Parts: sequence; C-alpha cells; structure tokens
Amino acid sequence: YHPFVYRVALGLCGCREDSADIVQETFLAFLDNVESFDSGRAKVSTWLYRVARNRALDRYRRRARERGVVERLEPSTEGSRDGLIQEQEQRTWLRAALPSLPPRAREVFVLRVGLGKTTEQTAELVGCSRAAVAVALHSACQKLKSAREGLDSRERNNEKPA
Repeated sequence: YHPFVYRVALGLCGCREDSADIVQETFLAFLDNVESFDSGRAKVSTWLYRVARNRALDRYRRRARERGVVERLEPSTEGSRDGLIQEQEQRTWLRAALPSLPPRAREVFVLRVGLGKTTEQTAELVGCSRAAVAVALHSACQKLKSAREGLDSRERNNEKPA
C-alpha cells in the first residue's frame, strides 16, 4: 500500500517531504490501531486512504498558511526531452492550480485523474455517491479548464509582435 498512500499524500498536500512523513504517520497509526480495525466494516486500503487523506489535508493547510506557496510535483522521467519539458510545465501549472479547487473537487480530481481510481472506488474512498463523484469531477475539470484558458489568454495578450 505504500505507493498508493504516497500518491494520495502527494496529490493532496503537494510536498514530497511531507508526503513521506504522512506515509510513515499513516502506517504507524494503522499499527497503533490494528486491534480495533474491523475488516468487516472497511478495507485496509479505505482505512489507510482516510488516514492519509486527513493528515495530508491538515499538512497542506498548515504549510499553505506558513509559506503561502505550493511545492511542485516531481517531473516524470519517461518520454522525449520536449515531452518531458511539456509534461513538467503542465504538472507545475496543475500543482499551482489545484489549491484553487474546493476540497471535495480537488480530492476527487486527484483520485480519479491523478491516481486512476474508478468512480466506484473514489465514491467509496471519499464516502459519497457515484453521482457526487461525477459532479465534483466535472466541477474540477471546468474550473481547471477556465483557469487554463484565462492563463493562456493573459499570455497571448502579453506577447508583443516581433
């Protein structure tokens, strides 16, 4: 479950170092509470997700207040140089834009798009209906699209003819 918990933490709090700490805290919390874990009520992955989610959101809020800055995602190491640069720019933009989303929309976007979870898996992890997941994902995509269009428009308006 380590990669899953790490990606959840990174997607929600945005900081590699904090994400590593959140993973450790999540597994320590599981070990501390393993006797009370009821496998009939929840899956291990769901329990780990909820603990990591809560810790990541708390950490994100605290860091955002402390620094007022969102750290960047790690760039991918796959693909061509131009593709890597474009992917890194897109990740950088997305990492900066995610905090503008409402918490539920951000969480659903990270799970569905960032982690590739199904609508059903996302609904189970977040604790809402599939319809609520669809609405939150649509809202997140619309807000991100509008933000990107606004950025592109500002960049075009600031360009000076040669």
